[in-house]
Amino acid sequence: MTLINQEKWQAFKLDMAVHYSRYWLRWMVGFFGIALFQHFYLFGINFTESLPYHVFIIKKHDVNINRGDLVSFTWQGGGGYPAGLTFVKVARGFAGDKVTMDQDRNFYVNSAWVGRAKELSRKGEKLEVGRVGEIPPGYMYVEASHKDSLDSRYAITGWVPMSSIEGRAVFAY
Repeated sequence: MTLINQEKWQAFKLDMAVHYSRYWLRWMVGFFGIALFQHFYLFGINFTESLPYHVFIIKKHDVNINRGDLVSFTWQGGGGYPAGLTFVKVARGFAGDKVTMDQDRNFYVNSAWVGRAKELSRKGEKLEVGRVGEIPPGYMYVEASHKDSLDSRYAITGWVPMSSIEGRAVFAY
């Protein structure tokens, strides 16, 4: 290190020491605030067209979910998405609700239409339809209004186990 670089480095270290001695409380409050926020909340970003929203705030461990609420869950893997991703969908069916499908692959929860299952993915792969019948305890039916949404209409997603629910989501943008 040259003499000029050493002098610049020493001046920088002195400036930082003065800065931290003046603003240490602000830094501590900032770090504590971030840690506290991350304990209770997550940020989610939607990279697909499945929902009209792009940024979510997810309230961790909030399983007080009602029909029509946005819910985040851990993806089990498949369909080109690795396991462990966070998906956000709309909660449409709960334990005891009845899921039916007609001959045109239209899905209904308690007779309310929730979407039509396509036969092929955007990549041309065959899509197997999801389960029909009564949703058992510990599961929910999720959907998104977009025709290409990977939701409970398809076997790859199926009924989402409550054990994989991360929390309730609220769109921020």
